[in-house]
Amino acid sequence: GCEVLMKIIAFKPRIYFQDPWNVFDFATVMLPMLGIIIKESNAVELGFDTTILRILRIARLFRLIKSLRQLRNLFQTLLSSLPSLVNVGAL
Repeated sequence: GCEVLMKIIAFKPRIYFQDPWNVFDFATVMLPMLGIIIKESNAVELGFDTTILRILRIARLFRLIKSLRQLRNLFQTLLSSLPSLVNVGAL
């Protein structure tokens, strides 16, 4: 939340929201916060678990993975090594 707020202050809201990635960041940070506020206030019944909104923060990783080739390679390596790690953990 602090990162988004600082970027909005630095770039000014009009310029910040012109970049689609900033809008994506804003949504993935603020929607989970909104879910937490609604859940804690018990003011509105949404009809679904607000935990789903918190899971959206993971979407920020997909942005990084998509944009950074080295991080994507690292992530693919991690995924391919997970079965071996499970075998070691089972010992």
